[in-house]
Amino acid sequence: GYDGSVVVWDCKSVSVVPTKIENRKKQLPPLTAFAHDPASLAAVTGSNNGLVSLWDLNAGTCTRAAAGKHGSQIQHVVRDCSSPSVFYTAGVDGKVGLWDTRGPLGSSTGNEIGATSSKTPLVGQNGPAPISGLCDVDSNAVVVSGGTAVALLDKRQGLAMIGSPMGGHQRPIASLIAAKGGGVCFSGAIDGMVIAHSLETLQPLYGMGANKKSSAFLETTDDRLIVTGDDGHALVYEFA
Repeated sequence: GYDGSVVVWDCKSVSVVPTKIENRKKQLPPLTAFAHDPASLAAVTGSNNGLVSLWDLNAGTCTRAAAGKHGSQIQHVVRDCSSPSVFYTAGVDGKVGLWDTRGPLGSSTGNEIGATSSKTPLVGQNGPAPISGLCDVDSNAVVVSGGTAVALLDKRQGLAMIGSPMGGHQRPIASLIAAKGGGVCFSGAIDGMVIAHSLETLQPLYGMGANKKSSAFLETTDDRLIVTGDDGHALVYEFA
């Protein structure tokens, strides 16, 4: 939350009394992104000043208050689908970081933001594009969006970009989701347009004028795409 703490609810409990976890030495800045591993209950948070912190939800402690730091607010934290100890962060500074919590982090890594590895994948005429979306695809790649473009990054090569950025949007992208099963991702822009991108050919597949205003949130099921927008509407598309 904005008080720099993480609150855990045990949904199996009848009383559902939350446990509040705080950094004992110093209050952390407002938290803006969160991801955790359900098995180990390890978690990573990102803050509005770029700080990356590690948590043990089982022990109820902040184990690493300053694991590293982006240059500005962190927009997204995502857990790796095939390696629970690995997390990814993305920020307004345009950087995407890979954090392997099994190894050293912070200044000892020599990495610019203290991550295991990091990249600035989408750079335009005005500098790095803030990352507006971050999704884990499979054991080999993550997909990110920034500005009007989408990029596929190779986990095995320190988040190096695979091929070239995928375009198609006229206005900045506000949301991103990878389809379950892989192969396709969807991006939604502030003008309401949603585009499907092939993660195999790295080309746009088709576009949909989904909302009258920004397509703010995207979600997929096995056979549907759900789009919700700033116009107050939710649209559901069935996959062919």
